[in-house]
Amino acid sequence: MDCKDARDAMSWVLDGLVTVDKRNELAKHLQHCPGCRGEWKLMLSIHYALRDSQRVPLPYDLTGIVTERIRAKERERVLRTAGSWRWRTITAIPLLLAAILVAGLWQSTNVPLREADYLSAHITRALAETGSVDTTPVSVALLGAYYASDEQ
Repeated sequence: MDCKDARDAMSWVLDGLVTVDKRNELAKHLQHCPGCRGEWKLMLSIHYALRDSQRVPLPYDLTGIVTERIRAKERERVLRTAGSWRWRTITAIPLLLAAILVAGLWQSTNVPLREADYLSAHITRALAETGSVDTTPVSVALLGAYYASDEQ
């Protein structure tokens, strides 16, 4: 018999639910194992202390107390579960918005350029290569002239 089996047998012996052979096996193991012997002595002292103790009457509303505790634990479990779904929803909304924003930015980069966009880019690049100090007003003015001539 190993220590695990001996610990299991100790409880059965105290409850009077083992055969004589099993009880003898436990006794042999306890002779050779000081750890289990110490545990057996502790279990015996607890067993005798509980057996000799005075009986205490149960509360008259024990069933109601136990039932309410079970209900409270169930409510706590439900609230904890509902709270986790709420937390998941709260964290999912910003992630969803970020995904929509990224998809929108990606989609906007695939929009074909108009002829006016090319003209503006060419003017800005030409002014930058020539070393103009302030290219923005010239580019905007020329772009505006292009749109004005396009409408006429």
